[in-house]
Amino acid sequence: MDYLTYKFKLYSRCDRNRYLHHEINDFAGVYNHFIALHKRYYQRFGKYPNKYALMKHLKKLKDTTRFAPWRLLPSQALQNVIERIDFGYQKFFARDNKRPPTFRSRLRYQSYTLKQAGYKFLERNKVRIGKRVFRYHKSRDFDVESIKTVTIIRDRAGDLWLCVVAKAERFKQSIVKNGKTAGFDFGLKTYLTASDSTRTQSPLFFSRNARKVKKANRNLSRKQKGSKNRHRARINLARVHRRVANQRRDYHWRLAYQLCEEYD
Repeated sequence: MDYLTYKFKLYSRCDRNRYLHHEINDFAGVYNHFIALHKRYYQRFGKYPNKYALMKHLKKLKDTTRFAPWRLLPSQALQNVIERIDFGYQKFFARDNKRPPTFRSRLRYQSYTLKQAGYKFLERNKVRIGKRVFRYHKSRDFDVESIKTVTIIRDRAGDLWLCVVAKAERFKQSIVKNGKTAGFDFGLKTYLTASDSTRTQSPLFFSRNARKVKKANRNLSRKQKGSKNRHRARINLARVHRRVANQRRDYHWRLAYQLCEEYD
């Protein structure tokens, strides 16, 4: 049994979605608070605090009047924010990241994770998050009883997604070998060059959509900062970039499947 991640899009035209947007914004505030706490602790003591000590401190903060709104947020998701920051610092200490975790605006903070509690999948394509029921585009089935985590993600276009990590059985397929093998070289002008001289040209999805990207960027630059028109223009630009990213992802999977079918 392996764990697989299933990604589903929530229905976009739903008034309840603003509840999830507000929650993500609240988690951004929690994240920035503990980033500031990390920095102050290092300036005073010359070291970084332990994540378990921060979780105890989080419990004390929730009992105060100032941070009373945090009581409405899922407790395990709050702890996961501290775990994310600690993981970022560990990656920085191991020199995997160039810089430690830093502050994020509400626009750039994109997700929070629920573990054992805070959600329940209902019949068909409905899920209860907190006390509200949401509908999502259920493109495939998964084992509801073996869910490990559920992550609510907000992309740059403002759409909400469910990422469900659950157990799944991998089907063992009988592989028919044809005796053909090849090595591949990645290039800038030619996307892939095989050892048998077969060439795969790059589809250049960004170049194909360059006019749309330029137009969306131009519309965004002409809008007044802080206005609703600028907000709509920013979402339009994000959708254009998302389309390019989706085209690339689809092409990579199709090409990988084609090469696996053609070669051993």
